[in-house]
Amino acid sequence: MKQLIPITLLSIFFCIHCCYAQDADGRLRGVLVDEQKNPIVFAKLTLSDIATGQFIEAQASDDSGRFCFTGVHQNVRLQAVAIGFDTLQIICGPQDLGIITMTSDVRMLEAVSITASRTTEKGCQYIVVPDTQRLAESGITLNYLNTLNLPGLVVDVPLQSITINGGVPIFQIDGREVSASRLIHLDPNRIRRIEYRDNAGIRYLDRGAAGIINVILTEPTDGGEILAKGTTAFTTGFNDAYVRGNYHWGKSEIAMEYQFSRRNYSNVPYYNEVSYLHDNILTKRTQDLHRPFGYTNHYLNIEYTYQHNDSSMFVATLGGGSLLSHSKLIGNTTTLQNDLTIQTAMTDTVTNQSISPSLELYYIRKLKKGRSIEFDLSGAYSQVKYEDCLTYNNGQSYNTNTKNNGYVISGEALYGQPLGKAFGNIGLQYQHNFASNDYILYDAVDILVKDNAYAYLGIQGPIGEKIYYSIGTGAKLFATQEGDGSKYYVRNLSTVQLNWNIAEHWSAILYADYSPDLPSLSSLSPILQRVDEMEATTGNPSLRPAQNMACWMQLRYAANKKFITLKSGYFNIFNPMVDLYHYDSELSLFVKQPHNGILDDQAYIRMEAGMQDIWNWLNISVSGKFKGEHSKGTDYEHYRNNFSCMVSLLGHWHHWVSGANFGILPEWTLSGETYMDSERSQSVFVQYQWKNLYLVLMWHCPFNAMGYKYESFGLSDIRPSHYYNYTKDNGNMVVLGVTWQINFGKEYNKLDKKLQNSGYDDGIVKTR
Repeated sequence: MKQLIPITLLSIFFCIHCCYAQDADGRLRGVLVDEQKNPIVFAKLTLSDIATGQFIEAQASDDSGRFCFTGVHQNVRLQAVAIGFDTLQIICGPQDLGIITMTSDVRMLEAVSITASRTTEKGCQYIVVPDTQRLAESGITLNYLNTLNLPGLVVDVPLQSITINGGVPIFQIDGREVSASRLIHLDPNRIRRIEYRDNAGIRYLDRGAAGIINVILTEPTDGGEILAKGTTAFTTGFNDAYVRGNYHWGKSEIAMEYQFSRRNYSNVPYYNEVSYLHDNILTKRTQDLHRPFGYTNHYLNIEYTYQHNDSSMFVATLGGGSLLSHSKLIGNTTTLQNDLTIQTAMTDTVTNQSISPSLELYYIRKLKKGRSIEFDLSGAYSQVKYEDCLTYNNGQSYNTNTKNNGYVISGEALYGQPLGKAFGNIGLQYQHNFASNDYILYDAVDILVKDNAYAYLGIQGPIGEKIYYSIGTGAKLFATQEGDGSKYYVRNLSTVQLNWNIAEHWSAILYADYSPDLPSLSSLSPILQRVDEMEATTGNPSLRPAQNMACWMQLRYAANKKFITLKSGYFNIFNPMVDLYHYDSELSLFVKQPHNGILDDQAYIRMEAGMQDIWNWLNISVSGKFKGEHSKGTDYEHYRNNFSCMVSLLGHWHHWVSGANFGILPEWTLSGETYMDSERSQSVFVQYQWKNLYLVLMWHCPFNAMGYKYESFGLSDIRPSHYYNYTKDNGNMVVLGVTWQINFGKEYNKLDKKLQNSGYDDGIVKTR
């Protein structure tokens, strides 16, 4: 009884204190901090009913870690979730909770390196917590990504492109794959954080993706937005338009996206020099031509999202696009044979028309104890008409006319499960491709079928306090059918990555993977098509999958405003699929056909260094890469070395943002008997912001009247060649862009979801 009295008095005192602490206006507020009293920004906070668990409201903590809910008039369950911290749950009513400390999650590594004030390397990825000032200045997510200087990331604002180590990454919003245009045009003010990986992991290994960029958004509230963007050049046929509208109400959202692109270039010098050698007879042909080209592309996408609660979501997407492209080679061909010179004028006209509607259904559900399931089902239809008409002034003509009808059906199921301090997932993917090609002029119809089934298993977690691992393995069943013949292959895919926290500001990564490269439907078609009087092209039904092996090591130092990354690696393709030429004596033609070589391999070393916020307004980075390449086949072997480098600059001052990318030396690539360079481009841009209006002025290839240059060398003994062309229309080209965003309804923070069909293979063998 004596013990009961003080306990009762204490309880009465606590209740009186809580009554006085409750906010009469129904406000529930507080400040989230870590164990070092640093604010935790953009943590996800949700309110739910104590008895039923029904979701009430959600928001994110601000730059100071503060949050404030209004209209709270009863006890609720408050949950706070932040990357790298244990989930926090509190049962409370309307009151000021004061300072709330969140505990670091022991399953996550401590910060390995800091590349900027808000970029941290954790586990096998980089976590970027955005700077609100930079977000406000950006206009679209593409511009914000350009400020980050993450390892291997190259953002070209004028070209609207994002690459990682020279390859195309997987783009995601809230963990769901989206198109590049969707992520590029996303409103950066809705970004909670960005998760970045410079390798794609076991799930996307079979697609050859270069990495993953996942943008996590703030929670939605009722309201909508319209974003409109247009760009046009002053002197050439360069026009782009993009419009997106979204509206969210309750648990539903509907969005529509339209994209238009047009190119019409008339000044494209083209030079091609080819030699043909057979029975000690040398024929040399030189073409000095112009190649005007253009295309018009329309894309429309409509999607509906239903999010029942924080744990489940369904999305249905209906989309489609159309493409009309054309090119026309005009000029002279000079042929030399046995001291005989023949000059002929030629015209080669190529047109390509296609339509491609698609439908995709997606569902995700988060289960108890951190488990999750995810399903994705998609289908796409394609109709393509391809025509190529080559004529000479002597009356000779060589035509190709192909009609294609095809479809693809694909699906994926993914299950995730915590495993103590680690996390594992298991997935299954399936894709069925069908193509029917009608080669009208050859009176032939080719039916091609390809099936892919891919099962994989992955696990990741910490080893002690310094190392984080990610491993995965899978098996792919690949089946093809052409006519009455069919082939089956089974290949393994495996990947392993170790991230090591060496010391403060120092980190290292070891990575290796093993994966197949599958032939396309077009490369399997046996139909032979004439190109001209000297050449023909065909597929190869006996073509086998290639096998890729890659391994690399990366050392990174990052502190304050400086960073430097050193990366070295080795890449080997066994049985590479390469285009080779042979002479067909019955047809008296040099025939291009895909074959399996013995190997293509390369060893490289790459360095990237830079500084951020120099004088509080300038970012600069420099990168260079040296590589040695080797290709080997039954009848050939080649070696090449190459050094490439580029410089990037970015400045930001009040409402102004400007930047430049200068490719000083291009990167060349050796594959089989072809040695080719990448696009030699330079660009400069400047952007001005006024409220929700952004004006961008872009300058392509400054001080370079010749524009973009493409060049390649054919190293074949029987058909050596040298080819290059300039897109002079892009030389000194100035482009004006305008982006305008309108928000309506409540303050709008949308959970963006956009589904993406991928992997469609039309199977058309194109002669050019």
